[in-house]
Amino acid sequence: LRSVQRHCTSAFTALEQQMWSSGAQAYAKGFGPLTAQASSTLLRCAELLTAEGTAASSVRDVRVLDVATGPGYVAEMAAAMSKEVVALDFVEEMVKIAAARCVHLPNVRAVQGDAQALPFESGTFDAITCAFGVLHFATPQAFFNEAARVLKPGGRLGFSVWDTPQPNSCFTVVTTAIRECGDASVPLPGGDGILPFFHFANREEVAAALC
Repeated sequence: LRSVQRHCTSAFTALEQQMWSSGAQAYAKGFGPLTAQASSTLLRCAELLTAEGTAASSVRDVRVLDVATGPGYVAEMAAAMSKEVVALDFVEEMVKIAAARCVHLPNVRAVQGDAQALPFESGTFDAITCAFGVLHFATPQAFFNEAARVLKPGGRLGFSVWDTPQPNSCFTVVTTAIRECGDASVPLPGGDGILPFFHFANREEVAAALC
């Protein structure tokens, strides 16, 4: 476990870190296994898995960075098809959980660090994954810029986000409960610069961010 003290100090980031620190164990046991079901799709987007679900023939010597690794589900799966996997999260408790999950995998290294100021040299990784983490960053564009920097030429970024809630989806239950029992108009710390949670459910917004 290596601590990298390069965290963003915005009010939004401070709130995210506080909430994830206090809820890390609950997430790992509860909602985490749900998001883990999308791991194979994410790895296909990063071209680490084929459409058939087998390791791509060219990935055995690749270095992978899993950003916002959380409990380490994606890092654990990526280890089977990669030379090295670095599992990064800005919450110390999550890093500990990921390290424990991957303790049997000698090619996985769990580190603490900021996705918006990645503590790595340029051109370090062949692929980067980020499972449902982008909208937990105060400045997602900073992450995309950093991902481009630390990727090798021809490297691949695969990230997943939540789609706009549909009827009967799990997020509809959450948003309905907030609307009926809470106050959805409460502003997020950080002001108007914080993007809406479902911002990247729009393909045009994704394309604009990656151009």
